[in-house]
Amino acid sequence: MKTVFEETGALQGTEDKSTVVLTNTKDSNATLFKVGENHLKQLDLEGRPNSGDMAEKYILQKAAL
Repeated sequence: MKTVFEETGALQGTEDKSTVVLTNTKDSNATLFKVGENHLKQLDLEGRPNSGDMAEKYILQKAAL
């Protein structure tokens, strides 16, 4: 079963369009994502991909609307 998360905020891309930053409206926390084909991979606070057993849980797949 997949879990759906919903957040509201501002989305900005880097100049090279390889990374996006989501700034949450509630608490102004910023989350970094690496742009991939049909997915976003959440990065850690230093901008590195998450690793380890839970790494696949940090990938957001494109959903059909």
